[in-house]
Amino acid sequence: MEVAGGRIPVGIWIDTASIPRDSGAIRKMVDDLAHMGVVDVYVEVFNRGLTMYPSAVAVDYGLPAQKDVFRDAFAGRDPLSILVDDAHLRGLRVHAWLDVLYVGYKERGPLLDRYPSWEAVARDGSRGYGPPANQQHWLSPANPEARRFLTDLVGELVSRYKVDGVHLDYIRYPDPVAGDYGYEPDCVRGFVEEFGVNPFAINTGEAERGDAKSLHELSLWNAWRAAKVTELVSALAQEVRTRRPEVLVSAAVAPTGVPDGPHPGLLQNWPEWVRSGILDFVVPMTYTSRPEELRGLARWTAFLLDWAKPPACGVQIWKRNSPGDVVRQLEILREEGAAGAVLFAQSYLRADVAAAVRSFLVSCDGGDAAEPRPGSAPGALEDHGSPQASLPMTVVPFVNPAPHVDGDLSDDAWLNVTPISLCYDVMKPGRAWPNGNPQVRIVHDEQGLYLAFSTLLVGRPPSGRQPVATRDGPVFYDDSFEIFVNPTPSESLFYHFAFNLLGTRYDATRLRGPSWDHDWEVACRVENDTWYSEVFVPFDAFGRRPDHREEWRLNVCMSFPDAGRFVSWAPLPGIYAAPRHFGRIEIE
Repeated sequence: MEVAGGRIPVGIWIDTASIPRDSGAIRKMVDDLAHMGVVDVYVEVFNRGLTMYPSAVAVDYGLPAQKDVFRDAFAGRDPLSILVDDAHLRGLRVHAWLDVLYVGYKERGPLLDRYPSWEAVARDGSRGYGPPANQQHWLSPANPEARRFLTDLVGELVSRYKVDGVHLDYIRYPDPVAGDYGYEPDCVRGFVEEFGVNPFAINTGEAERGDAKSLHELSLWNAWRAAKVTELVSALAQEVRTRRPEVLVSAAVAPTGVPDGPHPGLLQNWPEWVRSGILDFVVPMTYTSRPEELRGLARWTAFLLDWAKPPACGVQIWKRNSPGDVVRQLEILREEGAAGAVLFAQSYLRADVAAAVRSFLVSCDGGDAAEPRPGSAPGALEDHGSPQASLPMTVVPFVNPAPHVDGDLSDDAWLNVTPISLCYDVMKPGRAWPNGNPQVRIVHDEQGLYLAFSTLLVGRPPSGRQPVATRDGPVFYDDSFEIFVNPTPSESLFYHFAFNLLGTRYDATRLRGPSWDHDWEVACRVENDTWYSEVFVPFDAFGRRPDHREEWRLNVCMSFPDAGRFVSWAPLPGIYAAPRHFGRIEIE
């Protein structure tokens, strides 16, 4: 839904490193943000297990009352009280931002030093997440004592301070591709007692290959852990509303963090938190270096919320090319009917960006559209339609001999194959493109799938960045094709293959990410401003060969990032990694 006018509400995250160390500087920061047009500030009050304000709850739990840097700088005065009062004088709303479960960086920190049993445990028994030099340490959302501490902390915040909202961040598990967490003894024991399944015995490799028992058990385990996060969110929200019902409760969430059967996401079922009323709103962290991709992410998050309650979307302002690039993101969110935009973060806010944002917001004031604010029940977005209603289907014929994978599409195998067209604009459905749509042909032999691609390269703006040349590098940031194949009965898994004009390959699975590799072939060539490619993916990559006339799920996408062009065979709701919306292929 494109709005006719009106100012999009803008907020900003203020990290602890950016909170000034004296009252005068706090006042100036607030004045500057108000002048810029900000209406919501998300102030980081709980970071790495310690508070920036003097906390009686922390003392009760045997922890330092406050981060040393704030205690020393303010000498008995309360920085949060000063910030809240100054913000309210300028008409800004203040949301107390907590890093809920992420409490230690490089070391466990004082909270886990005192309560080591509260820490999240990985499947391999480790407790630190990430590389040794940059390890993160997390609380377990299933630990009842950790939950009690966090609930007490939130209760203290809303009782002592006139905050307008409580904002929950890191309210999830760590990324399971890098480390599978949730194996604390109590959590495992409860799951075994309820389902009779030992999570240590679940075979994720077999699940990826479509084993029904493994798919079912992994789905149960993911749902169990996700429920522990939801229980914590619910407890924190209930504590806020019991003490001060008018305070808004929100969360910073990952757009792709939602669990889906055997795919765990980040075990963060945030659409349900909003739909059920646990949260007032969410702020999806829709960070991207490509403004047009932000449009797709905004549509994806609105789709997950059934188009009924548009989210306020996170906006990346670090490593941006220009202030105009940031403004373009705000324009896109305004066009898409987002409830607001939240800039990440104060520490990256340059004077030229602030001036550009102010100028943009002032230019919007002549419009007559409503100005929703997060949590103030903005109007419903237009339903852009369900992609599920028109999933494409094609038959993949058997060929003999198979084509040679050399980038030359003149092989006999391709002559009588009807091409499929990549004609669906993933970011903005219905938009027309001037240079035609990419064409893809698909065949198979006894060994695997063959795909032939062709697309015009005319009219591409130049890019100063060198294309990716390293295996499993981010080739999808170049001009690229991507192939998604799901040979399983689950609608949440896929194998992912991508390549750029150099023929650099990327491969991954949804459960293992790019740590998964397999031998497959690609060859590219350019002739008369047309890019031709051939790909061979052996059936062995999927751990099985299809039966005759078996149906698999597949999608093929093309990205021309510099041109803002992202097209797909299947109609997708804003992002490529949406396996429920892939097309169908029947393998003869």
